Amino acid sequence: MNKSLLSIADFELSAYTKNSSKTFFKKLSQSFGFVIVLMPIFGLFLVVANIIDLNQTGTMVAKYFKDIGNLLFSNIGMWFALAIVIGFANNKGVAIYGTIIFYLIFTITNSALIQVDITTTKFNILFWKDLQLAIFTTKAFGFTTFNSGVFGGLVCGTIMILVYNHLKNTKLPRGLEFFGGERFVLIIIPLFAVALAICFAIVWPLLGKGLLAIGEVVAKSPQGLDAFIFRMVQRMFIPFGTGMLWQAPIWYTNIGGSIVGLEGPLLATYLQRLAYNGEIDFSQAAYNYFYNLNISNLDSFLESVNKATEGYLFEYATKITSWVEGAKVSDVFNAVGDQFLALKVLNTSGGLLIQDLWTLNIRASRFVAPGFSNSIFVLPTMATIMYFRIPKAERKNHLGMFINATLTTMLLGVTEPIELLFCYTAPVFFFLIYSPLNGLIGLFTSIFEIKAGTAFSTGLIDFTFSGIIPWFTGNDTRFYLVPIIGVVAAGLLGVIAYFWFRKINFSPIKLNLNNQAQLKANISEMTEWFGKYKNISSIKLNHELLEVELKKPININDFNKWFDNIESQKNNQYCFKIKADQKIIVETFFESIMSKKKILEVKQNDLKIYKADKKIYLKHKHQISLANFKKIFKIRNDAKKM
Repeated sequence: MNKSLLSIADFELSAYTKNSSKTFFKKLSQSFGFVIVLMPIFGLFLVVANIIDLNQTGTMVAKYFKDIGNLLFSNIGMWFALAIVIGFANNKGVAIYGTIIFYLIFTITNSALIQVDITTTKFNILFWKDLQLAIFTTKAFGFTTFNSGVFGGLVCGTIMILVYNHLKNTKLPRGLEFFGGERFVLIIIPLFAVALAICFAIVWPLLGKGLLAIGEVVAKSPQGLDAFIFRMVQRMFIPFGTGMLWQAPIWYTNIGGSIVGLEGPLLATYLQRLAYNGEIDFSQAAYNYFYNLNISNLDSFLESVNKATEGYLFEYATKITSWVEGAKVSDVFNAVGDQFLALKVLNTSGGLLIQDLWTLNIRASRFVAPGFSNSIFVLPTMATIMYFRIPKAERKNHLGMFINATLTTMLLGVTEPIELLFCYTAPVFFFLIYSPLNGLIGLFTSIFEIKAGTAFSTGLIDFTFSGIIPWFTGNDTRFYLVPIIGVVAAGLLGVIAYFWFRKINFSPIKLNLNNQAQLKANISEMTEWFGKYKNISSIKLNHELLEVELKKPININDFNKWFDNIESQKNNQYCFKIKADQKIIVETFFESIMSKKKILEVKQNDLKIYKADKKIYLKHKHQISLANFKKIFKIRNDAKKM
């Protein structure tokens, strides 16, 4: 029988040098913070622009504010690509520079592949034909490209990190040294960008068509069920950044609603409403006449009304003229999609009201209105609960971030600052509790026929201008029901979140793990800080000092997380003085590196013994608890061999 050379501690400690998934998601959330911090100010610019636009279309001020806001939101993919590279590439300038090149080439290549037809409403790309521009594309840096949004940015950023980490040390033959190293990354990155763009051109339409088909079914579902499914799925797409593909067909196309061809029925409904209010006498015969009236052109119809000398057109000429003029000013009959249609109607003067559409079963705003309860009430409650999960001594350090996130969500309706705090770190809660609850909010919002619209998102500002104010102009928005649904939903989710987070020991700022897992995450983070295991040439632990020799230099600006100071530094040799409260972490880090080296030596010298020892370790791995692991660690050198 072969002599065992490796102990339980060797394998267990060696595993600590590997990347932790918890560390990854923590770093991912921190990376998103670089974009989230920009959302409030840019979102405010867009809200102000849309408010100005509602009252005076096409003003220079509105365009100016809108252009500033779109700098972030229309190009959100690039900002997320940059954020993820900043977070995972240790803020390396070349990696950031390469990301900009990557994303621009990715965008331009997609734009070049998109062939818009003569109607400017559809396009072809590769073997895909007659795709709708409004559903699949957007404008980015002036180019028509796929609306891949956050998802596209994350893919670009991830590929950039992988390429940078693998090729940044590339050495070229003599005479070409200038193009080696990080410069080689910049040279090669356009090829990856073009390849990714072609992949997107193949896959993105397929994904879009699938979601479009599902969206059509959802839009035709019974009242309440439609909004339930839409809101639940919409929230579930948040962590993946692909929500636009899901909501765009419903918000911006006739799948979400259109009143083209319903001019006659809407006019009949308007006149009938006036009769109910006692303003006019209106018979059933008159109602049937207008309901079946074919109004293909408003100008021609108005001309006919003005020329009429008898009949229903003459009798109701004044009311009809007011209704037609209001519809023409707002261009409401050309509006399609749940968001645009509701917004146009709610801001139309002259008689057309949002309840007229609902009377004809065109339930405009059913897919956007549920967002107000979530943004104004539910998510601020979530933010409060998460804030109080932070230890008291640390709360003041994070108060500003939570105030910023809460105000951004409440006022502007930008929900990501709060949702991204728990969608990755508490995924079960996010997908099984939070998202279905949003579906229920949609269900009750639709059943109670709340008809609030939005120009930008579902914050308090939009709620005021597209929910409260329209009510005073005759639109039955039922805005007063939003706080009721919001408070009930916030209370229900708040109670569930409180006990759920307590059970899993959730914290929005720290890894919520047991002591052993927390130790492993810390070791993984320290290994990453030193440039990973392969970057460590030698390591020595001497009481309060850790001496490390590295193959490549590292950014030592944040050394004070584990060390009091740097005793000495020469070339790539460092000597750190260990903090007293970090001693166990640094000692375990040292032991994990030594175990890793030992395992690699045994694996190289005697593969048979290595495999035998690892097989026994894997067999007993599940039996290793924190208590016996500490025992193993303390008697490591004298541990019984497996």
